[in-house]
Amino acid sequence: MVTMRMVKVAGDDQVHMDKLTNQKLMWNDEFWQNPWDQGGLAVISLFITMILFLIVFAIIFGLLPPLKKVNQPV
Repeated sequence: MVTMRMVKVAGDDQVHMDKLTNQKLMWNDEFWQNPWDQGGLAVISLFITMILFLIVFAIIFGLLPPLKKVNQPV
């Protein structure tokens, strides 16, 4: 009896997890339908991209030695 009861409870948990998964998928679909959410995601993405670009820019030009000036007679 105990084994059957445990299997039944496990089955109920599986059904509950399926419902949660379906609700999560529905919420994910609704997220992409809202233009404000899309715009916010674009702005955040651009901000992060610019910060990373500036860090790479600073690293590259911080490691390069300055150019030597060549005095050429006129």
